[in-house]
Amino acid sequence: MTRMEAITAATKNGAIILGREAELGTLEPGKLADLQIVDANPLESFQPLGRPSLVMIGGAVVRHQGRR
Repeated sequence: MTRMEAITAATKNGAIILGREAELGTLEPGKLADLQIVDANPLESFQPLGRPSLVMIGGAVVRHQGRR
């Protein structure tokens, strides 16, 4: 499995399996804004995923630059 396939499996496909693809899994208008922003390319290494610079849940910032 490629890194992109793993990310898709954890996000879009995960939402499909849960039957929640209408609200989760991809970034689109009308969907919940649950996301994390990292400072490096996760397609090169998954390590940045453990150190997000910003985390949003339901469109609200819950963590920014390592602070909660």
